[in-house]
Amino acid sequence: MTGKKALRALCAGLFGLLLWSAGALADPRNLLLTDGDGAEHSIPVAQLVARFGERTMTVFDPQYDAVRSYRGVPLRPVLESFGMSGEALILECIDGYRIALPAQLLADPDLEPLLALGDAAPSPGHNWLLYPHGREVVDFDPFYLVWGLRDTSPEDAQHDTRVERLPWPYQLTRVVPEADYLPPTPDASASAAVRLGHSTYVDHCLKCHSLAGRGGALGPPLDRPGGMVLSLQDAQLRQLIQRVTDYFPRTKMPVYEETLQAGELDGLVSYLRWTLAASPEA
Repeated sequence: MTGKKALRALCAGLFGLLLWSAGALADPRNLLLTDGDGAEHSIPVAQLVARFGERTMTVFDPQYDAVRSYRGVPLRPVLESFGMSGEALILECIDGYRIALPAQLLADPDLEPLLALGDAAPSPGHNWLLYPHGREVVDFDPFYLVWGLRDTSPEDAQHDTRVERLPWPYQLTRVVPEADYLPPTPDASASAAVRLGHSTYVDHCLKCHSLAGRGGALGPPLDRPGGMVLSLQDAQLRQLIQRVTDYFPRTKMPVYEETLQAGELDGLVSYLRWTLAASPEA
């Protein structure tokens, strides 16, 4: 470990010890971080607020399709204090959902990410306005990542195409480096279809499914022995991806019939076959 990294680790440890006595037990929620050195950090809400301050932000929230106000701590200084601000990151949620937080979003001065702790004016007994999630109704504890647009009102942000493309994960619990999460990458000898399929997989599948032990955990691993990918023929696999609700009506997986073009769908199947063929257990 370099001197700079050792100093950063020492400061992070002292920060935790000094603030624990300031009421960290008042709120059981912890933010879990894995920094670039692989060190694990568990930071209670009280420490986050004491170190980085709490603010209120009003945003256009695409989850609710409405303007809403939240209280929370700014995300950038939290990441900077653990040496994670220049990295591509992965945001992990309680149910296993995972989504990328590209480094360029954190570097964009027009974006203001807030690690929300609750509604700015919550109703009695609730941190959040309850939200329909599939067939369930959930709150957003422990954390919810929301975004403000600098010099853009929440009302105008409603019509800004950037808003829908930003990650808005709720029930957020952990932040880890992206390198620990990415699936197998095709080498130069792979076909164009496989390389396109890799890109399609990262964009649409990685947040919920895993390959080679890397990816989301909301859905089943796609290389699981006896699973659908191994059991189905290519044409059947395409049909499953396009209209999964025809096979599993209660699934949380979206329908991709109109989302994926034919070339993307073919590439995705090619990439899955390539990954399984490259696996030592295949």
